[in-house]
Amino acid sequence: MRRAAIPRSILSAAILLMLHGGLSIACHLCTGATWFMDDDMNARLEKEVPVCVPVEVTATSTNLVLGAAMIFAALGVLKLIPLARNVSIALCMASLAIVLAYNSYAVIWLLPAQARIMEAEQQNMPPIFGAVTMGTAWGFVIVHVFMTLGVCGMAIHLLNRAPSRAAFA
Repeated sequence: MRRAAIPRSILSAAILLMLHGGLSIACHLCTGATWFMDDDMNARLEKEVPVCVPVEVTATSTNLVLGAAMIFAALGVLKLIPLARNVSIALCMASLAIVLAYNSYAVIWLLPAQARIMEAEQQNMPPIFGAVTMGTAWGFVIVHVFMTLGVCGMAIHLLNRAPSRAAFA
């Protein structure tokens, strides 16, 4: 007995969920690793922004769990498990909320503190060093927000299309 073909919208949504989940795990493992480096920047950042460590640990661990959950939800979506569709949509919405909250925190508190720290460092570095470092930080914020909006928004859209809803019915 041959199974019915999986609609393209479901296949596309599952690919997006796996991609976003895998990238989230990889990026946040690297982010978490930076906090174990023994450098003066982290200590000075903790002085400037006292809630820095709890926020970073919470954001990193939450995103690691969300990334893994997205991969498992994508597997459920491919198996056409109805609950997986709802869980995938909820995970995408949670990911959007966390990204918007974290990056708001970064823009309001973290990036200005890093800029103040970098001003002192620039005296001992080439002039372009501070501009490149802060440009990279701002670039990360912009890419992080728009990538999550694009990937999660598209996954939610694909899972809510009529062929997708019919396949899970």
